[in-house]
Amino acid sequence: MLRKTFTALAATALLAGALAGPAAAAKKPTNAQTKAITHAVQTTTLGGANKLSKSWYKVNRIRISSLSPSWALAWQTATKKGEGKFQPAYFILVQPQGATTWTVVSLGTALVGCGAAPDSVIKDLTGSACPPGEGIGSGS
Repeated sequence: MLRKTFTALAATALLAGALAGPAAAAKKPTNAQTKAITHAVQTTTLGGANKLSKSWYKVNRIRISSLSPSWALAWQTATKKGEGKFQPAYFILVQPQGATTWTVVSLGTALVGCGAAPDSVIKDLTGSACPPGEGIGSGS
């Protein structure tokens, strides 16, 4: 009897998981978004990022939030020429309503975007939540 109950519960849980929609996840940018975000990363004065030689890095792994297309994430990773010359980082960017350009609001290697973008957007873009007290919203 216990075995039948367990099997029924397992089947119900499996069916519920199969019927649930996919979790929110950031999406790939359009070509225009890629170009604009790359430009924003290369020219931002935040953290002195604009002082790095563009030959030292590439802007890649760009993602647009599926929760709000006004938010994006981009990585700055070393090229062969730039290896060991700077610390690779990731950037959180926003495109304010009505704007045609993207603006870097945070960059670094940890807690990037916490306090600058909504917690839900940070989790959507990075897969990790901001620690309590470090973010915006969700009781932080």
